Amino acid sequence: MGLPRENWPVACVALTFALALFGCSPTLRGRCTSDVDCRDGAVCAAGGICISASGTCAPACVLGQLCSSGSCTPLNASVAVRLPANALLGPQRPQLAVQVAAAPGVTAGTLVVEVARDATHLEAMAALASPQQGLNTLTLGGFDGNYAGPVTVLATLPFIDAAGNAGKAQSLAVAALYDSQAPLVTVFVPPQDSVGGWFPRAGPDLEIRAQVDDQGGSGPASASLTFSTCPPSSACTVPGTLLSSAAQGMAIFSFLVPRAVQRVAFEVPIAFTVRAVDQAGNAGTGVGALQIDDKAPAIGSATLVTKGTLGEDGKAWFRGGPSGLSVEISVTLSDSGAGVDPSTVALLLNPADVDPTATLRIPATLPLPGDGTAHFTVSTTVASGREGPVHFSVVAQDKLQHLQNFTPGSAILFVDDLAPTVRLAHVDYAGAQPPFSSVCAVGVLCGRGPSTTPDHLLRDDSATVTFDAFDCGAGLGAPAQPGFTAMTSAMSVNGTVNETPTSASTCTSGNAVHHYNFQLRLPEHVPALDPSDLSGNTVVQLIAHSIDRLGNQTDQGPGTSSTDGFARVSLVRWHTQLAHLPSGAGALLPGASPRRLVLGTAGPSGTANLFAYGPDGSVSFQATVVPAIAGDLAVGPSGTIYAVSGAQTCGGTTCSTFNWIPTPANGTTTATPLAPCTVSGIGLSAPPSIFPAVAGTTPERAVAVATFRNNPSSDNVYLFDSGTKCTRQASTLIIQNSASSIGELTGVSGSASNLFASHSDGFTSLGLSGVNFGGPQTQIQYDSASDVPATKAPPALSFTQGTSPVLQPIFASAASDQRVRATTQQLACPSNPGMPCWTLANGFLAPAAAAGFSSTPVFDGVSIYATDDLGGVSAWSQISGALQGKIAYPPAASAPVILDGAPSANPLLVVAADGKVHLVAPHPSGADQVLVQVGAFMSAVTPLPPAVDRRDLRSLAGAVIALGGVAYVADGAGFIWALQLPKPPLPASDTAWPRPGRDSCNSRNLAAGSSCP
Repeated sequence: MGLPRENWPVACVALTFALALFGCSPTLRGRCTSDVDCRDGAVCAAGGICISASGTCAPACVLGQLCSSGSCTPLNASVAVRLPANALLGPQRPQLAVQVAAAPGVTAGTLVVEVARDATHLEAMAALASPQQGLNTLTLGGFDGNYAGPVTVLATLPFIDAAGNAGKAQSLAVAALYDSQAPLVTVFVPPQDSVGGWFPRAGPDLEIRAQVDDQGGSGPASASLTFSTCPPSSACTVPGTLLSSAAQGMAIFSFLVPRAVQRVAFEVPIAFTVRAVDQAGNAGTGVGALQIDDKAPAIGSATLVTKGTLGEDGKAWFRGGPSGLSVEISVTLSDSGAGVDPSTVALLLNPADVDPTATLRIPATLPLPGDGTAHFTVSTTVASGREGPVHFSVVAQDKLQHLQNFTPGSAILFVDDLAPTVRLAHVDYAGAQPPFSSVCAVGVLCGRGPSTTPDHLLRDDSATVTFDAFDCGAGLGAPAQPGFTAMTSAMSVNGTVNETPTSASTCTSGNAVHHYNFQLRLPEHVPALDPSDLSGNTVVQLIAHSIDRLGNQTDQGPGTSSTDGFARVSLVRWHTQLAHLPSGAGALLPGASPRRLVLGTAGPSGTANLFAYGPDGSVSFQATVVPAIAGDLAVGPSGTIYAVSGAQTCGGTTCSTFNWIPTPANGTTTATPLAPCTVSGIGLSAPPSIFPAVAGTTPERAVAVATFRNNPSSDNVYLFDSGTKCTRQASTLIIQNSASSIGELTGVSGSASNLFASHSDGFTSLGLSGVNFGGPQTQIQYDSASDVPATKAPPALSFTQGTSPVLQPIFASAASDQRVRATTQQLACPSNPGMPCWTLANGFLAPAAAAGFSSTPVFDGVSIYATDDLGGVSAWSQISGALQGKIAYPPAASAPVILDGAPSANPLLVVAADGKVHLVAPHPSGADQVLVQVGAFMSAVTPLPPAVDRRDLRSLAGAVIALGGVAYVADGAGFIWALQLPKPPLPASDTAWPRPGRDSCNSRNLAAGSSCP
């Protein structure tokens, strides 16, 4: 705003007609002292008179004179403003001229020029001390504010005239255009081919426009565009082209800019400034940015959002195939230019890493979250039957279709749909426990195989089993653990394993080979075994389980040709050659299990013919029994072994010898028989029945029966005991019921104080009191009005029948009707009502068999079993005698031995003439399983019943975990076999008579005790 100033007074003085051309404003005295005293257009002349220029003077008036009415009149002083041609003033146009004229003798003061908007606003001014006559150039200064518009220019010059009077000359007020205001510049970029304000780099030059508004000032004159950073391939400044102009100082300028001002593959906005200059030289600027996008979107790191399972290699793994799951992947995504086109963002799976049918393109989840990421959901079901990384790339375009294809530098998605690789389990047979030396003696054929290269395990062995596993995917280890399954056709048991240090593998992931071992404890892990061939071998499949960290499991069993992957187990503990064929069935010596077996052989006189075998097959002791041994051995509770010789020739007559062989002390390898008892005129071929000692009164006793007599009146029942030698204590004659003939006895069994001797009319019982026969009981014979059965073996004895305890002899006939009979004692006999006798039990009606029986039946309280002379093994109800089933092993088979099948029914053990050892399930199934095939028997030779011992199967801690047995089988080729059984023998009891053999562990002589001491 201009500075205020005083009013400028003008006085006009009326002159005479001669001075009509002059105007004056005379003072009261009619004189002027300065131009301001004169009217407009008049000046104060020398002499103080106001005059006006008029007429033409010749010659022309000189400086300081004014031509008035044709004559030059001297002036005191005068000033006149001389503006530029365009009358335009402003900061950029500050100069003007002032014409100064003064009469001689006038002294000029300081010339002052003022530019005013109005009476109150002084916009600029200039001053010049001691101006010169003529034109003086002044430069305005002190510009005030930002103004454009009309102004008045006024020049003032104080002076002192020649008379010494002060005066002031002032110019006429001159109109001018004042412009100190910069124009307004507005920049804009027409859309042209832009998308969202962004242009592609390819294409014709881009137009930038600027609107210049000089806001009523002098009007736009020019414009130029300058880039803030000079582009490398074009000019830094581009001149503008005036497109149009309008009133009030408005104009549009255009600038053509090559798109190459943007660097290749850049999308940074390019800043520029447009500078517009108006006519007054004032410059205004407008800024802008040119948005040229020549860069594809930026795709950064890929990250798993879904948490995987930490693999052995430290990476996150996921299940593939049918068990796959949806995995979320986040990828950083940005574009500083035109922006990302969401519809183009996709994840592309590598076809080499997924199934052929998999969809390879997975679009991003829309809408994009706006946080600079894109998310994808990948189902790992696309990768089946493989393990490893699933590579992928991510593609995206911006809105100008610039394409970016990004492949992560390293894989982040790992999928595992393969089970681990497992190498077959290997059994360390050589290191099996217990040690080889403790299970098989030197010289026997061990079921483990040769001592130098064992290749089997025994039924109660344990052995170290090893296997290796590795997994090139998620790897092995926590949380899943490997294991094993020991499996037979009967059952399977799972177990855990131990891991030893790992070793390197061929996995590209670096996952290691893991080494595992476990202790295969056959009693604990495989309590049930089935033989797989007739040699008594069974195979336990060792299925190694390896589970990777994602739960993919391998169950690696045995291969088709490898020796690994299973454990070979022999049911034959050992077998050894006998010097001669057995003379009869063997028996077990009392003592702690496992017990020793004693067996008599048919060796000639003077040679060892009695042998005791230990659990390892070694001969613990032997004896030479004279004369030769005939029939089965018998063993008493004391451990004394009893042997009969059969009919011999003694001094021209028939005789028989009864031998006592005490069990020697441990470590003694030879047993010495006591001095025998010899009886003339008879033959003792049937094994004796043993009665235990009665403390303080009666020693252990043996009763034998004559199977041959020279004289029908000779005694046929003999009682022996011993001290330091055999002593014959008593004898008696059992007379048959038939008065017409005296039949020979075929065998004897006993119970407490009773003997039961079999013969051609059935059997006869006889009391025994101490070392004497008779006592309270006299002879009681089997008697029936309808049959007289011939019996080749003594009866078995049961002490219960229904709810009333009774003694019930059970026998099988060798001729006649060929059936089993359960009998009870009656007070009135069918043939002699005044005498007691044994008759058929009430309701016991057993059907006839196809052949006769030569051995004592056995029973378990439910069923009666017997083998006929053609090899048929039949079962009858012990209550009714009803036939329950039959299985045949022609031409011959041993008497059955009943095993303990608790808690289910009891199976049978039978040796057939062809050497096959059968395990027979009881009725109703009667299923037959061959355990092993030993040497076959000669024609017409009936296999001997095996002796069966209990052999507990124990865990390493010593607890009994399964009950098993060992059968000692003498075969037809002169071998004795120790066979492992899945069941122990059924203990003898009042209601169970499990074996026809004569030992005290499972004797048919109940008086000897129902179990081993």
